[in-house]
Amino acid sequence: MTIITLLAMVYALGIFHVRLSNILSEKSNRQFHDRWGPSVLCVFLIGGYFLNFYSKFGFCRSICC
Repeated sequence: MTIITLLAMVYALGIFHVRLSNILSEKSNRQFHDRWGPSVLCVFLIGGYFLNFYSKFGFCRSICC
C-alpha cells in the first residue's frame, strides 16, 4: 500500500509540473484534465485496500488460529 501511495504522489507531482510549465508558457488554452490517471489511481488504491483486508482477515486467520 505504501508503494501505491508513493507512486500516486510522484504521479501527482509530475502532472503538477507539466501543467505549471504549460500555463507559464502561455499554453493555457489547452485542456488540463487527465483522462486515465484518476481512474487508474482509484483501481490501484481499491486493490490495495482489498489486499490489505485479505492479508489481515483472509489467510492469516487459518494460519494463526
